[in-house]
Amino acid sequence: MDVNDEFNAGSEVLSPPDVERLLARVAEAPAPCAQIRLAFQLPGSDSRRWLVAHFTLLGNSEDFQASIAGHLACLEHLARPIFSGKTPCELERAGSRQRIRAELISSFNDWLGGNLVAGIRFDEFYLL
Repeated sequence: MDVNDEFNAGSEVLSPPDVERLLARVAEAPAPCAQIRLAFQLPGSDSRRWLVAHFTLLGNSEDFQASIAGHLACLEHLARPIFSGKTPCELERAGSRQRIRAELISSFNDWLGGNLVAGIRFDEFYLL
């Protein structure tokens, strides 16, 4: 399991030694990254439920940031239907972040034409 897989593992509770080990590995080999923040109303929620998602894209190569720098707006556009196609119940269900993460990675890599995005770390993910 690499560092990206550990970040993508979900909401498991890590023991203090595991956290220290993970932080040490991240410090040793920082992944190139870019961030996307989305906030929008969910359909079918009586116009009262909002989703806020802030996530970091983790790349495979040193030139990852340069490769996607001009494409962040398009990646945001690709991400919106993935989130907005879900009901609040689906977003709150166990495992939803892992499924959304897989959809985002697949969609982004298809659009970018390669395997540039290695992982996604959710920094914020909540419903209001």
